Amino acid sequence: MISRYDRKEFIQLKKIDAELSGASEKLNFLAINPSNVEEEHKKVLADSTYNPLFSYDESEHDLVGVIEYLDSVDKQDSLMGEIFEEQRTQYLIKANMLLNVGNKKFTRFSEIFYGRPSADLVAKAETLLDLPVESTEKIIPVSNALDILKSEIIYFGFDYTVTSKKMSADAAVQVDQGKIFLRKGASFSSNYLKQLTVHEIGTHVLRAENGKRQPFKMFVKGFPNYLSTEEGLAAYNEDRFGLLTNFRRKKYGARTIATSMNKRSFVKIYSLLKNYLPEQTAFTIAVRAKRGISDTKLAGGCTKDYVYLDGFYRVKEFVSKGGSINDLYYGKIGIEHVPLIKKLNGLARPAYLPKNESFKRLLDF
Repeated sequence: MISRYDRKEFIQLKKIDAELSGASEKLNFLAINPSNVEEEHKKVLADSTYNPLFSYDESEHDLVGVIEYLDSVDKQDSLMGEIFEEQRTQYLIKANMLLNVGNKKFTRFSEIFYGRPSADLVAKAETLLDLPVESTEKIIPVSNALDILKSEIIYFGFDYTVTSKKMSADAAVQVDQGKIFLRKGASFSSNYLKQLTVHEIGTHVLRAENGKRQPFKMFVKGFPNYLSTEEGLAAYNEDRFGLLTNFRRKKYGARTIATSMNKRSFVKIYSLLKNYLPEQTAFTIAVRAKRGISDTKLAGGCTKDYVYLDGFYRVKEFVSKGGSINDLYYGKIGIEHVPLIKKLNGLARPAYLPKNESFKRLLDF
């Protein structure tokens, strides 16, 4: 497989990889989404000064057990061994973050795991809020949107289920389980549905499917700190396919600003965003910034959402300096891992890449 390692080393690495992969399957990010968003939205609409009280479903996994298990994973002295150890540490942080959903400790672990937006990024985000928004297109209900995404999955020959569920995001992908979700009850403009398809399938699914062809499961689960590249590449793909509208840019900017404000109350974030975005969009972004805690009048929440804009600028810089987009499709790696994959023998070159001809049916619907 990978000639840099002798057989014993390779077996050790495969064992660590399998152990980390097993642990990651019990760390479901969707668990940070409140279970009572619809009910709290009605209260917000009735009273503009109301800060939602979020409730959360209990984890289906023993997170304390996951933490103990991760503590027992062996170390291996090699380049990939160092990456695995870094990922083990990341999983420990994520497990603690999920273990503390609903209380104030959640935010501390979220900040360690995701970081916070820089002042420079927030300044860039602020310039996006005043962009003029394009006219509304035809609206596609979620039932039809599901059919369109299913047809795209079939086109690539992948085995994924595509369904709707209650959640704060418009769409989500769980590649390890072969599932794509759209928000239940949502509707989409035709252009936005194209964006979601390029974003979710053309980036998240294709990177994962290429990762499945590699010798280590980490190429599917994600390398340490891969998320900025993952979401930034998705936004970059929207841009290069001519789908990154001003409204979409405003949303990425708003997510960054909401993240930077999450030490303030839900009402403060929501009230600001309503000056620039439709009510439903402002509400959803405010929820995303405050999810993970229960009482949203208090400081805290999830700090993930700035990575979309941050990653977009990072990918643009990578390409401007001569980097190849194809190199980011070896699996769920970060830009910083590109030099690493060039040192490894035995990796399968990316078989699935988003190209204009691949999306022709979609872009023409």
